[in-house]
Amino acid sequence: MTHTTNRPAEALDDTQPRPHRRGPRSRFWRVLALGTLALLLVGAGWLFSRPLTRPYRSDAALGRGFWHYSQGRYGQAINAFDEAIRINPQNAAAYYNRGQAQYDLGNYQAALDDFSTVIALYPDYPWVYEERGQTYLALERHEEALADFDHMIALKPQYALAYFYRAQAHDMLGDVEAARADYTRFLELYGLVDVRVRLARARLEVLGAD
Repeated sequence: MTHTTNRPAEALDDTQPRPHRRGPRSRFWRVLALGTLALLLVGAGWLFSRPLTRPYRSDAALGRGFWHYSQGRYGQAINAFDEAIRINPQNAAAYYNRGQAQYDLGNYQAALDDFSTVIALYPDYPWVYEERGQTYLALERHEEALADFDHMIALKPQYALAYFYRAQAHDMLGDVEAARADYTRFLELYGLVDVRVRLARARLEVLGAD
C-alpha cells in the first residue's frame, strides 16, 4: 500500500480537525539521499582497496537504501536498510531511514518501532521526534504525539512545523486554547505558503468562533 499524497486544497474540509498526512518524500530528501550516496562513491576507491570493516559494509548497504528510497522503491530500500542493521545493529541512520520508508508504505507500527530505536540510541536528535510524532498522529495516538512534539520544541524552539503538528495533536484532543496558540505560533515562524498555512488559518477561524 502506497502512502497517500496530500489532497488538493479545494478538496479539504477545513472546518474539521484533521492530521496533515505526509506525502512521498520531497525533492529535498531525494537530493539529500543522492548527496549522501555521492559521498560514499567518492570514497569508493579507498574503501574497495582493502577489506571492508563492519561499519563500512553497513554504510554501503545504507547507501543502497538511500538510492532505492530516492527512486521510490520503498520495499527495496527497506531490504537494504535491513542489511545495514544486520551488519551493524547500532546504525541509527538505517533505523531512521527504514522508519521513513515504512511510514511511506503505511506501515505505521513498524515505522514507530524504528523511530523509537533511534531515540533510544540518540535521545537528543530532534528530527526523530517529529517523525515519531507524525507517526503517532497517523495511528491516532494523539497524547503520545503531543509528548513528542513537546520534546521536539524543547530541542528546536524556532522550528515552525513542530508547532503545526503539535497544534494538530491539541486540536484532535479538543484543547482549543492550546491548538489556537500553536497554530498562531506556526504562522509567525513559517516562511512558506503551502497547504499547512491554509489549514492553520482555516482552523484558527473555526477555533476562534464562539
